[in-house]
Amino acid sequence: MFVKNNGFLSILEVSDHTLKDGTPFYICAQTDVTFTFLEWFPRALSDFVRPPAEGGLHAGAMITADEDVDGEMLSICRLTIPSGYKLINRSRCYWKFLGTKTFREQSVEFEDEILFDGGILKWMESGEWKALI
Repeated sequence: MFVKNNGFLSILEVSDHTLKDGTPFYICAQTDVTFTFLEWFPRALSDFVRPPAEGGLHAGAMITADEDVDGEMLSICRLTIPSGYKLINRSRCYWKFLGTKTFREQSVEFEDEILFDGGILKWMESGEWKALI
């Protein structure tokens, strides 16, 4: 879920899990970025998957170098299970349960199915989101 939040973009990731003992477990995580992320991500993803012979990352690379995107240090990491990509924002602290602040970066995962088949990447590339900010 993408939410306009005090001039920034908050990406909310919600999921339900069942623990081994059968107990339901609900997770809601928030990653904050500037709206420039929506322009940067499609280009950065295209660069990420470009073959090395065409100027892409070296063979076997799983993560990009951090890139300054409107003052936030962002990178993309390839996920294998489930297949997809993770956005990492190293400029913002991760908040654990009960408001405990850690020094771990914020991140959000986009499964291939949502990103490509679900239309998220196409929506980012279209620029339709600009009317919402």
